[in-house]
Amino acid sequence: MRDSVNIFIVGYSRSGTTMLSRVLGKADNIYSFNELHFFEQLYSSEEFDKILNESQAISFADQLLDIQRTNYLFYDVGKHIPEAKKIINGLNIRTKPEIFKKFLEFETRLMNKDVACEQTPRNVLYLEELFKIFPDAKVINMVRDPRDVLLSQKSKWKRKFLGADKIPLKESIRSWVNYHPITIGKLWNASVRASLKYQHSNIKTVLFEEFIQCPDQKLKEICSFLNISYDSEMLDVEQAGSSNFRDDSKEKGIRKNNFEKWKKGGLSQGEIFWCEFLNRDEMSMLGYELLSSKISLKSIYYLFSFPFHIIFALMLNLSRMNNVFSSIKKRI
Repeated sequence: MRDSVNIFIVGYSRSGTTMLSRVLGKADNIYSFNELHFFEQLYSSEEFDKILNESQAISFADQLLDIQRTNYLFYDVGKHIPEAKKIINGLNIRTKPEIFKKFLEFETRLMNKDVACEQTPRNVLYLEELFKIFPDAKVINMVRDPRDVLLSQKSKWKRKFLGADKIPLKESIRSWVNYHPITIGKLWNASVRASLKYQHSNIKTVLFEEFIQCPDQKLKEICSFLNISYDSEMLDVEQAGSSNFRDDSKEKGIRKNNFEKWKKGGLSQGEIFWCEFLNRDEMSMLGYELLSSKISLKSIYYLFSFPFHIIFALMLNLSRMNNVFSSIKKRI
């Protein structure tokens, strides 16, 4: 397998990255990975040339294997040492980027596939680092109306009770604490700006709303971009992962009405105000219609509560950042 066949699906969380990963994973030659969180959580750009000794290299490969086969939220180490040794065997340069590339190749071939598809949303903030390691990679950037993203993030803590029962309770609590309309608005903005700023012919931006309304047409465009064969059966995927609906393994396909949910309730005028205020320019550029929402008492409450919220949320997320200052800088 060559670097050129690596696919990365990026975009702000709750924007359809998992859905598209499932769709592409239905292709004959594509293997879709779980969220690996290599960039930021496992690796920082300062480590690009850092050589690992044999023990460190085996340990890192073992960590990647367990994240893929278990979950990045509660992975363990030491369970895949024989396979980890196979991954690093023959590597001339034992760095994290080289081990990561070899791991993707190893796991993809193990599943009798040719193309690796990785779908960690926050990789949208690390496009420069991504293309430095995978110069010929193809990237699909998913973008969704920030108000629907806000609504989904507001309910994300419920995922544990909507079919994702393996999610630890502390992760549900973290998701609940992480929610604040100003925080989510600024993070959506940072993700969109990062993707639009980094101009590259191997990046394709796909609007979530356009995909779910015209899935056949949009999937054909994506397949053409990726140089893979289109098959309508790729859209026959399990409906799971929603913050608002219970997972249903019997229901297949794309929910074509899963947009503009925010118009039907769930967000206060204060939440909508901050979302639009922070993202007005980007939303207009992407074609999202703006309301003429005005500041209210609830808007003021969110403004004054924001500093306290961000401190508390940062404390709960420190362990998920390899380089705290670099991670924060990416989001400002």
